[in-house]
Amino acid sequence: LARYDDTHARDKGLYLTWLADALLDAGEVVEAADVKSRSLDLVADVASVRPRARIVHLIGRFEGHRGVGAVSDLIEESEWVFSQSPGSPIPGRPQILPEA
Repeated sequence: LARYDDTHARDKGLYLTWLADALLDAGEVVEAADVKSRSLDLVADVASVRPRARIVHLIGRFEGHRGVGAVSDLIEESEWVFSQSPGSPIPGRPQILPEA
């Protein structure tokens, strides 16, 4: 993914959500949070439902890890980004959507 240019924000952000999911499955919570943060940065201004739904899915998975380092801050940042976006499922708080 490092060689995949950021101008492909939608696709790269989507791929990063799958990587973060796999890292969570492997118990790598801090690394997953870093990857999710990068994904959020990429798709914040992208008008696409699919990467947003994947990020909202990840927010749900991170909820059980709020006590780990920056996870709580990351969840709050995600909620803020979505609250500023016109495509947010619920203003101020993303809803957990079923995985596509």
